[in-house]
Amino acid sequence: SGLERGSAAVVISAPRIYLFGGASTTDAIASNIFYDTTTDTWCPGLACMPQARLPDLPAQRSHPAAMRRVDGPFVVVGGPAGLRPRQPSTAGYPEK
Repeated sequence: SGLERGSAAVVISAPRIYLFGGASTTDAIASNIFYDTTTDTWCPGLACMPQARLPDLPAQRSHPAAMRRVDGPFVVVGGPAGLRPRQPSTAGYPEK
């Protein structure tokens, strides 16, 4: 459905739970979504009003940090722009 993600920044501002950026199984994500606890719906989604959509981040970001300022706007910062393949670590293991 395009909503699946991990490593997103999460901000709870009742009645919504916001997810900013994050990562799919292949790359970092620029889109932002929220869950509305009063309507039990994800936005964007079929039950979401088009004007309720959040704009995308300017660039893809996984593992960003986010907060909501007291005057309303969200602040999303940091996070890598892509996913790097994991390299096995041998630190601390003696060679055989």
